[in-house]
Amino acid sequence: MTYADGQIIVRVALQTGPNDARLTDGDPGWTDLTDRVLAYRDDRGRQDPLQPFPAGTATITLDNGDRALDPSNPDGLLFDGTDQIGLPLCQVKVTQWWNGAEHPRFFGYLGPEAWPGDQSPYGNSGETTLHVVDALGHSPELPQDVWGIVLAALQPDWWMRMDDIAFPVLDDASQVPDYITGGHATMQATYGISRPYVTSLRAGVGLGDPGLRMSGDAFLRTPASGIMPDGDEASMSFALYWSTFAQVAAGDTATVLQCIDPVDSTQRFVIYVDGDDGLAYVETYDAGGTLIDSASISPFASSRWDKGQGHVVVARYDGGSTHLKVWFGGVLATVDCASLLYESDLIIGPSDVDVLIDEVAVWRRPLSISQEVAQMTTVTKVPWEGNTWGDRLGRWIETTGRTVTSDDTNEWHLTDDTTIGLWGLLRPARRTIENIASDYEVTIPASLADAYQTTAGYGYGARWATKSGYLRFRTVHALTDATYAEHYATPVLFTDDPGTLGTDEYRHAGVQVTGLRVDRIINDASASYLYSTTPPAVGTASAMTNRAIDFASQRRYGRRSIELTSEWCDWVLNQSAVDQIVARYAQPFQEFENIHLDPLNDPDLTEWLITTCELEQACDVTYTSVGADPVTVEGLNIQRIAFDWTPERWTVDILAAA
Repeated sequence: MTYADGQIIVRVALQTGPNDARLTDGDPGWTDLTDRVLAYRDDRGRQDPLQPFPAGTATITLDNGDRALDPSNPDGLLFDGTDQIGLPLCQVKVTQWWNGAEHPRFFGYLGPEAWPGDQSPYGNSGETTLHVVDALGHSPELPQDVWGIVLAALQPDWWMRMDDIAFPVLDDASQVPDYITGGHATMQATYGISRPYVTSLRAGVGLGDPGLRMSGDAFLRTPASGIMPDGDEASMSFALYWSTFAQVAAGDTATVLQCIDPVDSTQRFVIYVDGDDGLAYVETYDAGGTLIDSASISPFASSRWDKGQGHVVVARYDGGSTHLKVWFGGVLATVDCASLLYESDLIIGPSDVDVLIDEVAVWRRPLSISQEVAQMTTVTKVPWEGNTWGDRLGRWIETTGRTVTSDDTNEWHLTDDTTIGLWGLLRPARRTIENIASDYEVTIPASLADAYQTTAGYGYGARWATKSGYLRFRTVHALTDATYAEHYATPVLFTDDPGTLGTDEYRHAGVQVTGLRVDRIINDASASYLYSTTPPAVGTASAMTNRAIDFASQRRYGRRSIELTSEWCDWVLNQSAVDQIVARYAQPFQEFENIHLDPLNDPDLTEWLITTCELEQACDVTYTSVGADPVTVEGLNIQRIAFDWTPERWTVDILAAA
């Protein structure tokens, strides 16, 4: 389809959710609503350059005279024939046409009220207004424990988190929800009750609260259709956290994990702890129930597995190599297995003693032994350790269910200093320098947006969502980051002086300029952190503070300070940060509350607004007061963009500050 230059194009992916893979332009999942657009506005950025960027928003007014966008109309676009679609948080993509191509304008998610209709005394008025938020506005919560983050980063196909249990008692036929697919496992028992349980044994790194204390002979059964929807599998992996509350008596057993045919109850494999010797045993069986192979697993730090401490148990079934590998508390055993794991119910238990289980996860693939299994079986190997800052950030994003692609990483302008890590997101509590390595108190942001903000803040930078819907960072090292400079450091010039118009200069319709603002002054900046190596050495870290002061500014304006905390960021980064903050803010400077741009009849400005204009782009502004000579203010960046469009005209207002 060919559009007129400047046309706003609106598409909504009516059957997607916020964590689904992003659709491409040609994907048939998009519903094009362009012909219905009556008005469009988006607002991205911040009013105060010393505050974080908030979420961007877009408002789209659509013609709904035919009620096709009425959620109560089963014959409209919001039904797939039987079910409602176009639910809140589905993906919305807005582009703008210029010179034969579409250019990104806004990418986000339909707001909490989808498809509201204006009402009149005589019925619907024929319009609906969509409220859309960008990637910072929709931000799913991160798992609130390290073990959950480790598992989430490995993208399980089926994941049962005991932290999600909302009811105090679990008995026969109670359901335990599956965190990913919406399925569940069912409690089965002949006596006793099971319930969420919190214990001091689980207060370290790699563990979350609560777990599920499973009583007596109770067990959890997950139907084969939940974990093996296609039937026989050539490769599977399983993981859970497991411990007992009492030593298993002689002659008794505690079953950790088993797969059983749902029809004839033939056992495929089983992992259990024997009360006779306290060792773990692994057994595999063929389709007829005949034993194929078995092995025992002995602890390396104690005499028994059932002395109350917790263990991570991972089973990797690889029929292609006919091996089942089991890591019990980090100790490996390998046994022969069948070439296929026939369709089986996953069963946790039963046991002759109470047990604690948590974070049961299943993958329809063999986990990587060197990386993925190592992450689960050792508490020091975590998904944000090693590789580049961008790699670690990507793993954090993927804990929410989103898939990070090259399109994401190409949008990130990250510092070249690889010592900047994500230590601010998950960190030990600051107590005394006598801390020992196990003395952790885990702190995790409440949401992904908080995690982004914390990450950027610990690098003394900023983060925002671009027009394409990806997250972008500006760090304290921006002046030495060639990639950042390519996109942002070469300023555009806004001017109202006709004598200066030339290449990369754009006429504005008027400006609202501030005076010199004392409330922006910072002449004493300090950064407190724990000085250590990378990754941090908890036991040997020492508290340090870097500081920068402008005494001339203090003599005139008094001490105007900012105190920052960056936890594990290194000495060089912290000193660079406070130096640059004081250098930029020690003296008052001008800002522009508004630069009004009217692109009508100005094709150069129109093209720049559609193809290039973005938050944080460098800019200079020339303005002319009545009867005065032109004045140019340099060294600013675009902090806010308000875009207002109708088919008849459109304008753009920009705030420019440091």
